[in-house]
Amino acid sequence: MSRDIENNLISNKLSFPPSNLFELDASTTLPCSLTLKCKLFVLKALTALGLAMGLMLTTVNDTAVTSVAGTISRDLIGSGSTSIWISGSYSISAVACNPLFGKLSNIFGRKNTLCFCHILFIIGCLGSALAVDFPMFIVFRVISGIAGGGYFALSYIMVPDVIPLLDRPLFYGIVNISFGVSALIGPIIGPAIAAHSWRNIFYVFIPFCVLDCLIAIFIMPLPKPKGTFMDKLKRVDWFGCISIILFLIGIVSICNLGGNVYSWNSAPVIVIICLSVVFLLIFIYIETNISVEPILPLEMFNRNTIFVNLTTFFLGTVNFAGITYFPIYYQTVQNYSIPDSVYLTAPFLILTGIFCMISGFIAKYFNSGREVMWVGGIFQIIAVTLLGVIPVTAPLGQFMGYIILSGIGVGFIKQLVVMVCQKTSSKEYVAIITGFATFCHCFGRAVGLAIINRVYSYIFIKEITQNLPQFSPQDLVLPSVIENLTLEEKGRIIYSYTSAFRYSYLSLIPFASLCFVSLLFLTKWPPMAKLPNMSQVQTKNKC
Repeated sequence: MSRDIENNLISNKLSFPPSNLFELDASTTLPCSLTLKCKLFVLKALTALGLAMGLMLTTVNDTAVTSVAGTISRDLIGSGSTSIWISGSYSISAVACNPLFGKLSNIFGRKNTLCFCHILFIIGCLGSALAVDFPMFIVFRVISGIAGGGYFALSYIMVPDVIPLLDRPLFYGIVNISFGVSALIGPIIGPAIAAHSWRNIFYVFIPFCVLDCLIAIFIMPLPKPKGTFMDKLKRVDWFGCISIILFLIGIVSICNLGGNVYSWNSAPVIVIICLSVVFLLIFIYIETNISVEPILPLEMFNRNTIFVNLTTFFLGTVNFAGITYFPIYYQTVQNYSIPDSVYLTAPFLILTGIFCMISGFIAKYFNSGREVMWVGGIFQIIAVTLLGVIPVTAPLGQFMGYIILSGIGVGFIKQLVVMVCQKTSSKEYVAIITGFATFCHCFGRAVGLAIINRVYSYIFIKEITQNLPQFSPQDLVLPSVIENLTLEEKGRIIYSYTSAFRYSYLSLIPFASLCFVSLLFLTKWPPMAKLPNMSQVQTKNKC
């Protein structure tokens, strides 16, 4: 294979992109030409763009639409009381369908699966923009959510297909930085675009979706599965897909609705819990006794993959809590505007991506990844604890120092655990276990936000009731009320917000601790095999 590539390169007949250029071995001799270097650079840049853009589409779509959910709800039904369904319908469908895309991409191919997600996303955006009533809008948000779950999974699944092991830290770091940036810009561009019409938000995503689809089709050297379309359809575990989707819809719905729309001991919540348990048992029976090609084969679960998925779940509870509540802290306690609060959260997200890159190189240098992740786990516990006891009078620099420490901790763990899955699984299960790890991270988000939202609301209402009994929490969001408050009353409100934030983070200490404990059970593994990097491939002519 490498000799054919060399001959094509020398005769200047190298196709672009080359489907097997990433598989060059160390003995390959390549001509050191400027043209080849430019092609490789463009190929890698476009590959990184394609990997990151899908994740950015789903994240910006979620956060931008959530930021104007009240406006959409009032426009479609005349009330903002149902705005929770706008964000909930998207997140529920995204999380519920996320674990399916590993197996489906193995069967139908990465390109076909990604293009299917693009088609669904375009349909969802167009339908949402043209919705004439609230039920129609929710249906198309669910369709967009299914595509969003696919984007999130495939952004990580496709990396091993197109990126050599030595270069993966860089590309995973780019993917994580793109996720952080998109989570920040969504709440800013959403209201800005919706100032004219909220429907324009959905139109904006369509050209980017088409561009990413073209990159996937014509640029990314993704593997192509064999067999006819009908043969592939027969391989799908349809009953397993349906049962796990119904189970996850129930669980994520409880996280979104329990204690918010319905009380925890209400009949709807109890019924949903019971049905979820039934669907889980059905799924387990199908996967172990009926399915020929299970969605989640039991054979892929070994010691490392089990504890990696536990780690990603616990990490997700802490990671997404920060993304959500750091801007809230800046707005309520430090009195920053929404755009400024978003900018001040950027160090946490950008450093997470940067240390995702650095962690891979550190692990390669020491020939072990466990110790690096252990350090990240310790940093995470320290950061969560410090945020849980932060004083009311803490200066901005102190708070930013804590969130930077948290970002470093997440960065040391987030990428390496994915690489553990890929290195300790057989080749046929790499996509499935990678997709399942991303699902566990998203599921951790749902659980973590459900917990922290309830704790935050409960403590804030309790503090306001004790310190400002003459006001209701609902009154304190009205500008007319806030303008007439005395300095002492404003100080009590800030104290209430700080207490709510502190107790919310104290509730996350068990999750950060369990994340570290899960890391302790990982076996020792060499993080980087002695594989060639493109920059290390021998050149025929010395530069």
